[in-house]
Amino acid sequence: MQALEDFQSPRAYKFVQTAEQSRLLLEFFEGKTVREYLEKEDNEKKREHVVYEMGRLLARIHDAECPEPLVSKQPWVHRMLQEAQYNLIHYKVDGNQQLLKQLQKQNMICRKEVLIHGDYTIDNVLVHDGRITAVIDWSGGTCGDARYDMALAVRFEDGIFTGKDSVFF
Repeated sequence: MQALEDFQSPRAYKFVQTAEQSRLLLEFFEGKTVREYLEKEDNEKKREHVVYEMGRLLARIHDAECPEPLVSKQPWVHRMLQEAQYNLIHYKVDGNQQLLKQLQKQNMICRKEVLIHGDYTIDNVLVHDGRITAVIDWSGGTCGDARYDMALAVRFEDGIFTGKDSVFF
């Protein structure tokens, strides 16, 4: 495992919590989201480079040591299924009880839990001057299954990874 010394994530400057809301003042990073970059960049080589670098950074995140406060005794997949159960009861969601029971029966296994972002999407990775500068919104960061980050990172985004000459999908 390695540390991410040269990795940038926003520093928190101030946190204010009231009964109605919470606010967090974070460090500013120059750049735009990968989504914005890919929507505007016409050069396929530059687009491909940013997507490649986004994948390389994710591999580095997954290879980093998971901070001790994020390590749980309960497996990540079990925590996610408990959260799904809670959400199913308390909120309007896309799934249903039958689907949740099916997932619970599958007894999914993660061979090795690693540091995950928890929302590694093209909206949470910043690009400036054609290079990745930071990853924002670490609210879902935890020790968990790397496949979750990977699934979010490559999920279909119509018009983003596809195009006239697109090499992605």
